[in-house]
Amino acid sequence: MGNNCKFSFYWAYNFSYRNDIQLWGKEGSIFIDKISSKKSGMLPVTFHKNKYGEDQKEYFKSSDHFSLMLDNFHGGIKNEKICKTQAEFI
Repeated sequence: MGNNCKFSFYWAYNFSYRNDIQLWGKEGSIFIDKISSKKSGMLPVTFHKNKYGEDQKEYFKSSDHFSLMLDNFHGGIKNEKICKTQAEFI
């Protein structure tokens, strides 16, 4: 996907959403199931498909992604450079 991919991701209680994500590009696509919540011990996996339709899976270490997201947010609000970058993105 390169370094030119930007997107916004919204999540909220009592808000209708699908718990997956698909990214499409010129060279292929990526699909991730249960992007915002996973059962404890579930092994995260992304499904890649190149422009020829060939599939590939990539597995990641299982962790508490919600906690990691909150830790990242908390660290970001204390960092002036990150706040400025996010404000420019919005």
